[in-house]
This record gives sequence, C-alpha cells and structure tokens, in this order.
Amino acid sequence: IDGLTRLGLVLNDEDLLSRVKEDYEWVLAHPDNFNATYRGDIVEGWIRSIYSRGMLAYYDGTGDKRILAFLNEQLGKYDPRTSTIASDQTRQGSRSMTQMEALLETYAYGGDAKLVETALQLMSPVAKNDGYGFMQELLKPGCVALDPAAINATSSVADEGGCVNHAHGVTYNEVSKLFAMGYSYSGNRSHLQASLTAYELLDKFDMQVYGVNSGDEDMNGIGPNAATETCDISDFIYSNSWMLRVTGRSKFGDHLERAFYNAAPGAVSRQTA
Repeated sequence: IDGLTRLGLVLNDEDLLSRVKEDYEWVLAHPDNFNATYRGDIVEGWIRSIYSRGMLAYYDGTGDKRILAFLNEQLGKYDPRTSTIASDQTRQGSRSMTQMEALLETYAYGGDAKLVETALQLMSPVAKNDGYGFMQELLKPGCVALDPAAINATSSVADEGGCVNHAHGVTYNEVSKLFAMGYSYSGNRSHLQASLTAYELLDKFDMQVYGVNSGDEDMNGIGPNAATETCDISDFIYSNSWMLRVTGRSKFGDHLERAFYNAAPGAVSRQTA
C-alpha cells in the first residue's frame, strides 16, 4: 500500500488513490487492526511501521489531518520496553526498530515530542530488542554471536565480514539506516557512525556489480551465483535516500543512481507471446 499510495499521488491516478483511501478509512475506523500483529511473527511492529510509512505519504500528498492525528495517538501508545522480540540473536534481528521511521516522521510533521524519545529508546538497551546491541554484534569482525539455527545454512560468510552475511538482505538495509536517522535527533555521532560503518561493510563484502547487495533472503557475498531479490533493490534505494538526506554525502546519491538504472531494470522480466 505504501507503493500504491506514492504511485497514485505522483500520477494523480484517481483509481489508485480511491483504493488506498478505502483501506486507510477502514484502519482509521478500526485502530485495533493497526496495532495488531501476526501471531508468532517475531518481527513485531514491522508491519505497523511499513503501513505507517504509507499513511505518512498519503498525509503528505493529501493534507488529511486525520491521518496525522491518528498516527500521533496510536504511535504515542507504543512502549519499546514491551517489544515482543525475545532476543537479538535471530536472523531477523531488530526489524521492529523500523517503527523509528514512523515515530520520527510523525513528529517532524507536527506530532508530539514524546515520539522522538520513544524512537531513540528503540536504539538503546531500554528496548527489549536492544537495537544498538544488535548493530554492535552485526558489525563486529569475526562475529559468531548469532544463533546458527536462525541463519540460512546455505549462507557463505566473508572471511573479514563479521556477521554481515548472516543478515537478511532487506532487514540489513532497513535497520542500518535507522541509526543515522536517530543521529539527526540525538546528536550522538556513534549513532551516525554505526550507519556509515554498516554501509562500508555492505560495499566491501556484499555489493553486486549492478549496485545492490546480494540477498536471496540472507546476504551471500559477491559473485555470479548470489541473487538479489527485488525487495532488496527497493529497500536499498529507500534506505540510501535516507542516508543521503542525513549525511549529504554524494556516495549515497551514487548508490541511488546505480541501483535505479542498473539493478531495478534488471529485476523486471519481460514476457513475450
């Protein structure tokens, strides 16, 4: 729905916009659905965060103040200490942290300052999923802390890449940029450095020739037999747009250009009769 919303707004397509409006109207009337999570899903909050991303795009394009009021109220109820992720030692890692996007952006559009406090807590040991601890483990050379049972057994691990290749491709991008986003509000340079280091490692150990990291679920290093899912391409582009926005560094603009003009077209197949 995030993609449909943005496409509908860019194209001014009434059919697409009517479809997403119907969905948003239902959620506005049923907030319990917004706060629901799939049973047994360890990525609690991820579904809610991506849906919030779509709602914020809809608010940005339509100015519907009900959207902002809804997000401000519902996200304001979130307590990072109650995260359902029991441990960082999973392949999914701290994917629930993506709620930081919705929290910070809702505040930026005029929401309560409490949202920023909650977002920053998601990076700290205050949160049950301890996002900063996850990043420290992920970026540590020679890391062996992740639970082998949660790692795809076919994944190859680069000799010097630490835990990078244990990570789920989309999750790595989703989580890695969050610390740079948090830096914009915390001023803590270690937050910014965590994101910069994450992308340096990605460039060194998993960046394919077409400009996006490998990722057939887990990242699998660099090589002709390492695949990249389409979701990795879209999330790599989205996450690097945030890195460019926060840092102003041209390398992230180069990432965007290369991914959009090389990886994205290559992922779309053409069927002929």
